[in-house]
Amino acid sequence: NFQHQCPMIIKQWYQRRVRGFPQYFLVAVSEVFVVIVALKLAYIEAPKQFKSVSIGVLYMFNALGTLLAAVVLLLTQLVTYALDKRGWICQDLNEGQMHYYFYLVCGIMLCNMIVLSYKTDQFELDISL
Repeated sequence: NFQHQCPMIIKQWYQRRVRGFPQYFLVAVSEVFVVIVALKLAYIEAPKQFKSVSIGVLYMFNALGTLLAAVVLLLTQLVTYALDKRGWICQDLNEGQMHYYFYLVCGIMLCNMIVLSYKTDQFELDISL
């Protein structure tokens, strides 16, 4: 029985660590680009007395976004498990339907991009410091 479990452990390790590296690398690079621009924008646009407060608020919203992502994941697990009894996200990668979850996340990001594009058209940067 132990010999049967060993390949699954290696397969999970390979899928999580080796095959997942490009995704983690791209997320890290995109996070660096977004955080640098957001910090610079928060520092430039804030009044002199509120520069540290604006950066603190930026980090607070970053934390709230991470919390919201965890809540979306939890709600997705609860709803899909109640409907399907398997759910989209399973311990065994071969039984789950994680691609549906990623489609959901892609849809949320698309809505976010549309709203952000609309809001940035209304924004005017004041560079006269």
